[in-house]
Amino acid sequence: MSQAVVCNGMVFLAGQVADDTSQDVGGQTRQVLAAIDRLLAEAGSDKSRLLAAQIFLADMADFAAMNKVWEAWVIPGQTPARATVQAAMAGRTTGSRSSSPPRPPEAGRLEHASGKPGGQRRADLGTA
Repeated sequence: MSQAVVCNGMVFLAGQVADDTSQDVGGQTRQVLAAIDRLLAEAGSDKSRLLAAQIFLADMADFAAMNKVWEAWVIPGQTPARATVQAAMAGRTTGSRSSSPPRPPEAGRLEHASGKPGGQRRADLGTA
């Protein structure tokens, strides 16, 4: 499964889940955000270009702990629109998960299939 797809200069990330679910929600959130940073870097982008984020928590009682880590990670004045909901997660009983569609990288940072800005390009990054 692709962890990220680049199409028409936009980067779309699959939902990211903490690898070590024995950590508390703060530790799991840091793992997820580190994975997002890595995937965005591989796509030639970064968190300053995020447009929106969807965060799924196994228990909304963990919201404050997750939000503390989130607030330390986002760039002040460049925070994306965000929705946080409680959801049952396949194969997991605790934790946080995030999916973030970021803004496209600056023109010229990605190749375009047509060779012109605005041309279509689709590339899969990271498979699992």
